[in-house]
Amino acid sequence: MKYRADIDGLRAVAIISVIGFHAYPNLLKGGFTGVDIFFVISGYLITTIILNELESGDFKLKEFYIRRIRRIFPSLLLVLLSSLMFGWFALFADEYKQLGKHIFGGSTFISNFIYWKESGYFDDIAEKKPLLHLWSLAIEEQYYLVWPLLILIFWIKKIKLAVIILALIFASFIFNILTAKVNITAAFFLPHTRFWELMVGSMVAYSMLYASQYARYLSLWKKYLLSIIHENLFGANLSKYYIELPSIIGGILIIGSIFLITKEFKFPGWWATLPIMGATFVIVSSQDAWINRVILSHKFMVWLGLISFPLYLWHWPILSFARILEGKELSAWTSSFCIFLSLICATITYYFIEKPIRFAENKYKVLMLMALMIVIGVSGYIVSKENGYDFRIQSREIILKQFDWDTLYNKSEECQKKFPGGDYCNISNSNSPPNVAIIGDSHANHFYWGLSEYYKAKNKNLINMGVGGCPPFLGISMSGPSTSPNCYSRMLPIFNYVLNNKSIDTVYIAFWHNAYFDKRLIYTDNMGSIWGNDNYEYVFKAFERTLMKLRSHGKRVILIYDLPDMKEGIKDCFLKRPIVPTKICTLDESIFIDDYSQYDRLIKDLVIKHNLEIFDARKYINGNFPVDKYGVPMYRDYSHLSINGSLFFADKYWQ
Repeated sequence: MKYRADIDGLRAVAIISVIGFHAYPNLLKGGFTGVDIFFVISGYLITTIILNELESGDFKLKEFYIRRIRRIFPSLLLVLLSSLMFGWFALFADEYKQLGKHIFGGSTFISNFIYWKESGYFDDIAEKKPLLHLWSLAIEEQYYLVWPLLILIFWIKKIKLAVIILALIFASFIFNILTAKVNITAAFFLPHTRFWELMVGSMVAYSMLYASQYARYLSLWKKYLLSIIHENLFGANLSKYYIELPSIIGGILIIGSIFLITKEFKFPGWWATLPIMGATFVIVSSQDAWINRVILSHKFMVWLGLISFPLYLWHWPILSFARILEGKELSAWTSSFCIFLSLICATITYYFIEKPIRFAENKYKVLMLMALMIVIGVSGYIVSKENGYDFRIQSREIILKQFDWDTLYNKSEECQKKFPGGDYCNISNSNSPPNVAIIGDSHANHFYWGLSEYYKAKNKNLINMGVGGCPPFLGISMSGPSTSPNCYSRMLPIFNYVLNNKSIDTVYIAFWHNAYFDKRLIYTDNMGSIWGNDNYEYVFKAFERTLMKLRSHGKRVILIYDLPDMKEGIKDCFLKRPIVPTKICTLDESIFIDDYSQYDRLIKDLVIKHNLEIFDARKYINGNFPVDKYGVPMYRDYSHLSINGSLFFADKYWQ
C-alpha cells in the first residue's frame, strides 16, 4: 500500500477540529465533526489494507487483529492506567466510582453503550467524564470486529463487494435518519447508526483500488464538467485545473462543518453527510492537487496526523480532570496549557510506547498487551463495585453521609413490587393505600422525604412516582440530546395508576425548571391533540392537559416550585480532594443561577388560566440554603437536595 502523506494531514485536520471544540467550544462550534472525518479515514485505510492483502493472498484474520492490538492497546493502556491513578488522588468517591465503570467500558470497547445508557440530564455532566471520548474508539473497534470477517466471507463466496458496501451504507444511513428523529442520543452513540460513516470510507477504498472499472465514469466527469465550464474560460486552460475541484469541494464541506454545525443541530442525522462527503472528496482527490500537496502534506500536518491517535486519547482526560479540579469552565489560558500538555504526552507516547510495540516482532508482547488490558478492565470494575473507595476523601467538620443519596432514597424494592413507580418509587407506608402522590423527575424525587414527613403528621400516606429525565406530562414523547428514552411508555402506567386510584385525592407535580424548554428537544404527542410553535407552547399545553385530566378525576393538583441550580457542585465547598486545597465557596444565595424566565412564564400563565396551586419552595432559600444555620449542606450536588435539604421543608408545607 502506497503511503499517502495527505491522509495523515487529513487526520491532523480532524484532531485539530476535535481538540478545538473541546478546548474552545465557542470558537469551533462544530469541531466534533472531526470524529466523523476519522471514521471515513479508518474505513478507507482498513478496507484498503484488507483488499490489498486478499488480492495478494496474504490476508489472515488473526494477523489483522494482532496488528489492531499492537496499534491501539499501548496508548490506550497508558491513558486508562494514568486516569485510574490520577483519579485516586483527584476524585470524590462517586466520581471515582463512575470512572471505574468507564475504565471497564474503555477496556472492553463498549463505552458507547455505557454512555448511551447513562444519557439524561440527571446524570453527571459530560465534562465530569474523563473517558467520554472513548465512545468513538468503541464504535471503530466494533466495526473492526465485524467488517474484516464480512469481507472475507464475501470474497470467498465471490459476492460483488461494491453492492454489499452500498447496501450496508444505505441501511445504516436509514437507521441513522430514523433514529435521530426519535432519539438523537441513540443515533449518536449506537454502532448501527454510525457504521455508514466508516462504510463510506470502505467504498472509497474499493473504488480507488479498482479504479479501472470506473475509468469510464471518471472520463465522463471530466468531459461533461469541461463542456459546462469551457476549457478556455477567460483565456485560462481549465483542463489542467479540474483535478483541484474534488479537494476544493472537500475542503469547503469540512470547513463548513467545523464552523457552521453546532451541538444544537440534530446530529448525526442528515448533517453528518457534510463532514463525511468532505473527507471523501479529499481522499479521492489527486495527491497532486494543491490542497493535498501543499497543505495536507506539510511536514507539521503530517507529524500531527502521526500522533493524532495518542493525542486524541490524552487531550480529553486532561481537559476533563482540569475542569473537575477547577469546578468551572476553564479559561483560555488553562485550556491552552492542557492542550500543550496533551501534545507532550502524545509525542512521548507515540515515539516511546506506540511505535516500539507496534512494530515489534515478539508475539508474546501481544499476549502481554491483552493480559494488561484485562487487568486494567478488572481494576476499573472493582473500583466501581467498591463505590470509589470513599476512605480516600477527608471531610471538613461534616459527615460524608450528608451527601449520600443512594438507591435507598431513590426507591424501595417493596414499593416497586406493589406499584408502577418507574425509576423512583417510595411510599410512606406500603401496607396502606396511598392518599397523596408526587409525580415527576429527580426534582420531584428529592422533595419526597420532607413531604412524606408532613403527610405522616397528617396521618396520610404519600407515594413518590416518576422517571429521571422525563417530564410529568401525560401522553408526551421527547427526544433530543441528553434525554431519557421512552418517556411516554414509562410515565403512562404511573398516570394510569394515579388517575384510576380513588384513594389518591392530591397530586404534587415537580420537575427541573429549565430542562424541558431546550429548543433542541423534539416533542411528540401520542394522544394526537397537541401542536406547538415552540417548546414553551408544547410544555404549556402538555402541562395544561395533564392538569385538566387529573382534576377531571377529582384530584387536587399542586406544583412544587423548583429550586435553583448552583454555579458549582456543593461537595467542592466541603470536601477536600486529596491533591488540591479545599475550595473557598460563597455559601449564600449568590451561588445560585437565575434561569427561571420560561419557567416563571409557564407558572404565571397556568395560574391565570387555571388557578394552579403552587407551593413556593424558592421563597425559603434566603438564609437557609445552600447550607443550614449549622453549616450542613442542603444540596447533594449542583441541583438536587440532600436528605437534610429535603427534610427542611417538612414543616413548611403546613404554611
